[in-house]
Amino acid sequence: MKLLELKRQQQEMLPHLYGLEKYQWQIDFFESTNRYNFLTAANQIGKSSIQICKAIHWATCRELWPKLWSKTPTMFFYCYADANQATIEFHEKWVKEFLPRGAMKDHHEYGWRCEYDNRKKIHAIHFNSGVSIYFKTYEMSPHALQASSVFAVFADEEMPKHLFDEVNVRLIAASNKGYFHMVFTATRGQEFWRLTVEPKNGEKENFPGAFKRQISMYDCLNYANGMPSKWTVEYIQEIERSCSDPIEVQRRVYGKFVRVDGLLVNGFRRDKNTTTDCKIPDDWKWYSGTDAGTGGGRGHPAAFVFVAVSPDYKHGKVVEVWRGDDVVTSSADMLAKYQTMRNGRRCIQETYDFGGIGKDYGILAERAGEGFVRAKKDRTLGFGILNDLFRLGILDICLIDSESEKLCTELSSASSGADKTHAKDDLIDALRYAIVDIPWVMVERPKKQQDKEIVTYSGRQRIYDDRRTGIDLLIDEFEEWNNDCEFLGY
Repeated sequence: MKLLELKRQQQEMLPHLYGLEKYQWQIDFFESTNRYNFLTAANQIGKSSIQICKAIHWATCRELWPKLWSKTPTMFFYCYADANQATIEFHEKWVKEFLPRGAMKDHHEYGWRCEYDNRKKIHAIHFNSGVSIYFKTYEMSPHALQASSVFAVFADEEMPKHLFDEVNVRLIAASNKGYFHMVFTATRGQEFWRLTVEPKNGEKENFPGAFKRQISMYDCLNYANGMPSKWTVEYIQEIERSCSDPIEVQRRVYGKFVRVDGLLVNGFRRDKNTTTDCKIPDDWKWYSGTDAGTGGGRGHPAAFVFVAVSPDYKHGKVVEVWRGDDVVTSSADMLAKYQTMRNGRRCIQETYDFGGIGKDYGILAERAGEGFVRAKKDRTLGFGILNDLFRLGILDICLIDSESEKLCTELSSASSGADKTHAKDDLIDALRYAIVDIPWVMVERPKKQQDKEIVTYSGRQRIYDDRRTGIDLLIDEFEEWNNDCEFLGY
């Protein structure tokens, strides 16, 4: 009885191991030792909870380390959208639900202490095992994610592609073997993660050997031990009825990868509006746009975009872009960077944002003999033209480097409802400044071959525009069968 009581007490003091009744998919994720692990799931079913449990387990279980790494781990990253969310999650989930407690709070292996920064935001958890988990945010520049030896990274919700590139380089370059985990509900619509989790037939899948699961609420009706959970079919159906549209049902209930509604640039599609053919003929014309931002640092960074346009103004390419995420820029710094990027090209028109620090930038450029003009900042006009260019296939983004990926991420995720003071749309602003005065000829360009896919249902072959959602295709199929039934007299 004493041994049983001791075991019960230990279980209560180690909630990350014993405090969560687990679904089978949670157990599979918890036990996975794959280098890359992706879990896209419905809301409120425990995807974040199981990742927190796994992070604590890997940080405190010394017996596990030789199976994972060639040397003793010291540092993990845990990533959230921002510092406020990280701090709230730390207090409400980590401390209240999963971190070792009671006598285990000071245990030689499970014991821990927390560290806050000068803004009273959570900075790190230091375990007595020797591992520290440092909290990072998606607001940080790529350089803030750099470290010499990161043994594991855990990301809550979609990590921006340009930040993942930096993290991945650190994990690959480290002498130890690094691991990456990400759990999310797919609301940002980043194409890189769609190709990771939900590629279509014929598309190249990212991380084909990774641990990947898409979990719906219907996968949570019973725990792994067979006991029923709080989720019932009736309860889930009630949630479905409360969703505002079918897309929300797919995202929130089924964990499907769907694009967020209310996008600023809803005409952009990565597969249609990007290209690797970045050679520009000599007779094309050049235009540029500058968003001065607020000088970088914790404010908005400076951003530059260069657009090349065909002589008939029926086709354009965004050839070179830059967003100074990790750079604090003065007006002189921005002008020098701009001139370096222009690289001697003759631009037909060079536009700039004349608000804030942009005013000094314009004065400095004028004194240097530059022919900058003030940008037309009307958002309705700029976004209207930008969306038309993408829908008609007139404008392509040249995929050259990580900076062009940043632009694609902004285009795919910038929400019309976001607070402008914190919105990540600096490159979008520079782009719309550049394109708004170009005398475009709005004629739809021929569609690329990959814009269409052949789908076969019940022996029928039909071509669908894959910009449509799965719900659209399903409705089409129902309508066709209904027409057949009417024809046959049912």
